[in-house]
Amino acid sequence: MATQITLLDAFEGRHHTATRFSLQILKWIGNKQRFAHEIISYFPRNFYRYFEPFLGSGAVLGTLAPRSAVASDILEPLVGIWRLLSENSEQLLTSYTVRWEKYQIVPQETYEQVRQSFYRNPNPEDLFFLSRSCYGGVVRFRKDGYMSTPIGVHAPVSPSSIRKRIDVWR
Repeated sequence: MATQITLLDAFEGRHHTATRFSLQILKWIGNKQRFAHEIISYFPRNFYRYFEPFLGSGAVLGTLAPRSAVASDILEPLVGIWRLLSENSEQLLTSYTVRWEKYQIVPQETYEQVRQSFYRNPNPEDLFFLSRSCYGGVVRFRKDGYMSTPIGVHAPVSPSSIRKRIDVWR
């Protein structure tokens, strides 16, 4: 699962442990998960609030786990995934499960229906499922907003595995 590494507490100047995640909740272009623990080792010892301007996979924010943070990204449904993870993880899991169960019966049709739903109304639930079922698990958008990533060759992560990931990341 997760391993622990020692870091400086950004507020009290004492050591604490930070989770080095081995399970990803979300893949994203530019993901820093493998290097997040090293990145935060360069942060100042004391700060009041952490600002994450490019949230993406949340690797640095999740590893640092500050008491106070502001996270943002230009893609609102992406921020919505993290908001649901924090505020209503059961909704995120339930919506994923519904899509996953349908995918087990008709994968290509389900993938396309979810993608079309996302185009009509960009939302975190669709984006989360697409990110776990697209090729390579990394959503890519063209300049016109069209998601160019096809369906993946592997089955999406099971709801039970998503629950474990949600529990670790929440």
